Amino acid sequence: PRHDRSSVVNIVLNTNLTELFSSSYSFADKSQALWLFGMNFIYTSGQPLTVPSSAYYTMAFPDWNGQTGSGENTPSFRLDPSEINEVRLPPYIRLDLSITYQFVWGKSQWAPYLQIINAGNRKNIWFINYTDKMEGGVVYQEIEEVNMLPILPSLGVTIKF
Repeated sequence: PRHDRSSVVNIVLNTNLTELFSSSYSFADKSQALWLFGMNFIYTSGQPLTVPSSAYYTMAFPDWNGQTGSGENTPSFRLDPSEINEVRLPPYIRLDLSITYQFVWGKSQWAPYLQIINAGNRKNIWFINYTDKMEGGVVYQEIEEVNMLPILPSLGVTIKF
């Protein structure tokens, strides 16, 4: 189900800002410093998910004296799933941005960059965690949505020599 997506849109933009905004830019001059911009936008429909439809509290032997004992006489939970992949998670949306300053220093090419992954800080759901709980004889499930990466800035340098 991880790859079952009915809709996928990827938009990628990489551009040379120096060429775009400078009238003196020359492709022939390899020593010229460059400002580069990159953007990556991703939209996919939510992935399918099989959720529990019912839960049962079971015990192997009758509880004659109100004691649960141990071993086979220990109470347990049983979950029954709904239809396979019946539910879909919300859509996955992410915007990544980068800016790079590329220049030549000596015989090497340097490119320090700033990259921001998930620039919109969208809380995309990675998976849902179900935990069985029992309180006062009532069985219930605690549902926790586990999100993917939050906004993640990074700095780096690429050196070619």
